[in-house]
Amino acid sequence: MLFCPVEARPNQRFNVTLNAQDVTLALRWRSTGLFVDLAFQSGEQIVAGVIARDRNRIVRSEYLGFVGDLVWVDSQGTNDPDWLAIGQRFFLLYLTPDELAAFDVG
Repeated sequence: MLFCPVEARPNQRFNVTLNAQDVTLALRWRSTGLFVDLAFQSGEQIVAGVIARDRNRIVRSEYLGFVGDLVWVDSQGTNDPDWLAIGQRFFLLYLTPDELAAFDVG
């Protein structure tokens, strides 16, 4: 399990290496919630516009070529993430395939 380096900002974009995969993560806050885009740094899109929900996998499909998955976790309950509490209450985690098998996610 790896904590992704997200900040308490409504919109952000950053590069990170997850299990030897160089990816770009983008977060966008809208009136309906927080949305996630994930792409390989080569430019190949993995997923786009996925709404962030507590303990729900973001990628979900192995055929997309991303090994493992990302999940948001509310450390104080089961609310969906709010950008104001990112890094304090809400955390974005990268889970390897082995960790996914043991983690209770939707």
